Parts: sequence; C-alpha cells; structure tokens
Amino acid sequence: MASTNEERKPAPRLGFEDICAQFNVPARKGARVNFQGQPGTVTTARGLMVRVRLDGMSWSRPYAPNELEWLDEQSKAMKDRARDTCDAHHPQS
Repeated sequence: MASTNEERKPAPRLGFEDICAQFNVPARKGARVNFQGQPGTVTTARGLMVRVRLDGMSWSRPYAPNELEWLDEQSKAMKDRARDTCDAHHPQS
C-alpha cells in the first residue's frame, strides 16, 4: 500500500495554550507550582504535559497540569484570566 506525504506528517505540537484550554490552568514557562507539597517551576510544555523542576532538583520531570497546585496570587489571577482566554480561543458551541 502506497503512502502519501499527508500520512507522514507529524502530529501538531501542543503547548501552553493547548494546556490552558484543556485543563483551565495558567500554564506558562516559569510558573510556580506545588506537587505533593514540593514547590517547583514549570520549565516547558510537551504535548499536554508540563515539565517541572522541583526546588533543589537539577532536572525537570513531566506532570499532568491537573495534578499540580498552581501558586501565588499572580498565578491565581492568571488562572482567572486563562479561563477567559481559553474560552475566547475555544468557544463552546
């Protein structure tokens, strides 16, 4: 069976905007989060996961955005704005 170029195209790369829309969180590089009581910093987004470097660690690990507690007032305000922004980017029918 012959394949076409369309079949070989990689899936579109997902990122912070997609995470914002899917999980309704203020996902962004540098955001402060808690994972099971351990604070850390978001370093990047891969698919629908964020990579977080927990304080004191030298590498980052992937986490689902909904298993993180998003910290500080700026993040809380951003979460409220993210909800509005997500709704604007992805209006519900």
